[in-house]
Amino acid sequence: MNKGIGFLLIFLLSISCNNTKKETITQELGKGEKIAINPEKIVKDYSMASTLVDSIEYIPLETTNEGLIGRIKAIHEWNGRFYIWDEQLDAICIFNKQGNFLKKLAAKGRGPKEYIAIRSFYQNPENGDLYIYCDRSRSILQYDAEGIFINRIPCKFITRDFVLLGKDSLALYGGKMPNQEIFSKTFPEQWRLILLKEGTIIKKDFFGEYKDVLLNDVGKSRNFSYFSDSTLLMETIGNDIYRLYPDGEVRPRFTIDFGKYNYPLTFDKSKDESLEIINSLKEGGNKWCKLTDIWETEMSLLIEYSFQGYMFNAIYSKETRKIYNIGPIWANDIDRVPMPVIYASGKDYFLGGLEAHVILYAMEDSNKPSDRVKQIAENLTEMDNPVLVKIKMKKI
Repeated sequence: MNKGIGFLLIFLLSISCNNTKKETITQELGKGEKIAINPEKIVKDYSMASTLVDSIEYIPLETTNEGLIGRIKAIHEWNGRFYIWDEQLDAICIFNKQGNFLKKLAAKGRGPKEYIAIRSFYQNPENGDLYIYCDRSRSILQYDAEGIFINRIPCKFITRDFVLLGKDSLALYGGKMPNQEIFSKTFPEQWRLILLKEGTIIKKDFFGEYKDVLLNDVGKSRNFSYFSDSTLLMETIGNDIYRLYPDGEVRPRFTIDFGKYNYPLTFDKSKDESLEIINSLKEGGNKWCKLTDIWETEMSLLIEYSFQGYMFNAIYSKETRKIYNIGPIWANDIDRVPMPVIYASGKDYFLGGLEAHVILYAMEDSNKPSDRVKQIAENLTEMDNPVLVKIKMKKI
């Protein structure tokens, strides 16, 4: 069953029922602000959007032959436009703030201005330039906000995610990827984070030993998040979050602490220890929490983590330092449709998407959606593009 639909059904039922010196950063983990989350401690009221959410805005995306989206992987919002990475089609679709389709960057190929496949995508919040990492051509391609080619940057570093720092430097996170094995001349030692300027490595950070067993640990490819001038690096092995500064300096910022449910895998575990932990998780343990994503606004953090085979959400107030553990179901009792999958954040909002068929399914249920959602549904078919959703939180 579709997970979103499954959660909706549960929601409706609930409504009816009422040590080396090179590891400097690793050694400083305790200096980051600890955010404690107990996955078993869920307050029912928090699972209702009306408790924590101030407002919700819906933006249907126009469906055209050229602008048909297969599967959203990431969204950036810049200068009144939405730039959406369609993972299925390997393209960047551009829509205006009303959701009207404008154009598409689909420069697939093997030419000097083309990419073979998109593995990571970033947009410069200052000028709108688009950066696409292509692992097959070992390069990062730069386009302007209109999709016109600007530059091709060599990148001999297997990258899980990257971000622009300052005006002309790129921070690349490799995590557990085998750079020491594949690029042994450049990286005779394993580093998880590098700073690249005009194709030249100017800094290396997060030293460690390469272990192929870590490749068996499943995790998301997104490691950077950002809003305003703040850039966060998230390491899902260790549940640690750092702040990156324009000069490449890295400082611990948060550590997500799940107490006895902390996933015990760390980069400094031996191969045998790592394999035992990973196998234990695969064999039905589901007894640990794994940090999977984090989004930041001026007021709060939205933390996504997995536990017992489900995805959980929690909101952390940066002002009061209080955690609101939503749990596996975040029910939109405001409009009586499921809450969206979150893809981005802005100064004061989280940005997500709802598939058209999920909205249409909600129309058939006895708990009728709000009038504004009904109006959106009247113009939808199951094959239409998703509806973007902006969520603004209350001051909590």
